[in-house]
Amino acid sequence: MFWWMNRKNSKFLLLSLAVLLICAGTISCTEYRAKNHYEKGLTALKIGKNSEAVIEFKNAIQLDPNHADALYQLGVAYLKSGGQNNLQNGYNVFSDLAVKKPARVDAQLKLGEILLLGNDIKAASNKADFVLQKDPKNAEGNLLYARIKVKEKKFNEAKQAYQKVIDLDPNMLPAYNEWTAILVMERDFEKAEALLQQAISANAKVTSTYFALAVFYQIIGKTQEEETQYQKALAIAPKNKIGYFLLARYYARQKNYASAEKAIITAAGIDKKDDEPFLILGDFYLQQNRPNDAEKAYLSAKIADEKSGRGGKKLAVLYLSQFKKKEAASEIESLLLKRKDSDNDPFFLKGRLLLLDKKDTLAIDQF
Repeated sequence: MFWWMNRKNSKFLLLSLAVLLICAGTISCTEYRAKNHYEKGLTALKIGKNSEAVIEFKNAIQLDPNHADALYQLGVAYLKSGGQNNLQNGYNVFSDLAVKKPARVDAQLKLGEILLLGNDIKAASNKADFVLQKDPKNAEGNLLYARIKVKEKKFNEAKQAYQKVIDLDPNMLPAYNEWTAILVMERDFEKAEALLQQAISANAKVTSTYFALAVFYQIIGKTQEEETQYQKALAIAPKNKIGYFLLARYYARQKNYASAEKAIITAAGIDKKDDEPFLILGDFYLQQNRPNDAEKAYLSAKIADEKSGRGGKKLAVLYLSQFKKKEAASEIESLLLKRKDSDNDPFFLKGRLLLLDKKDTLAIDQF
């Protein structure tokens, strides 16, 4: 068998030929690489790795400055990352895209949403008007218009706009929820309940619709109906940890602590590498005056995701409250060794430890 007919070598040869054909065809190598980064960014964004998505979209734009979709998704990734700086970055990106591609309605809508967040109602209204003049049946444009009317406290106009959004797109859940908030404020509970039931009919497999109805029942004091909605949501999505957290909170309010504990433990069993349920379980145990169980839960959190440092921080705080200086010191030193530049918590914990040792001057240096 010739070397080039070896299976491993043939795969390499085919890949090389594919790249050569791409670079020799209508798509340039640069465009191909930009497309590759763009698709990687979309994948990262889909699974919540927003920082990775930002990097990939930036790489795509660097290779192809006219890649409008990459520019748009970069703005989305910034917004999903959260924080004031990322909000400003997102605004800058969408502004740039709106200048380059004025006809892109999606960029104009994002700008309108950000402007409304900043209470610039006039500028947000201009964006909504621009979108609706181009496409009066744009559901998101009508949703932005409804939100503007809420800001202006023109609730009747807002309700009419929300109705139009639902007529255009029955799956637009924010329209149901935001309209319901107005109805609850107006104490029109019957219509609010009917509206949320309508949302469930339109989106029967979306758990957030059941959560919204459960919260509504909590507000009006229908506790049994509240529990039923959480149970329905979990029947649809038995691996939804948020559902178990909400159910646990419900049980805790009813002083049914055994059921609350069971719900959180179920959430902790969904993903053994997720530290959040163990952290919540530890906090629950502390509220129940069960420090030993809290310690075990925080240790499980640390094992689940040691890189996050959250389990170690909880343990350090617990040990400090119990005057277990040796154990606290061990956790704090570990946190200091692994800390990220933006994480100052280990220094504060070190300061608390030094105060416990009555080393006030050294403690002040840590703070």
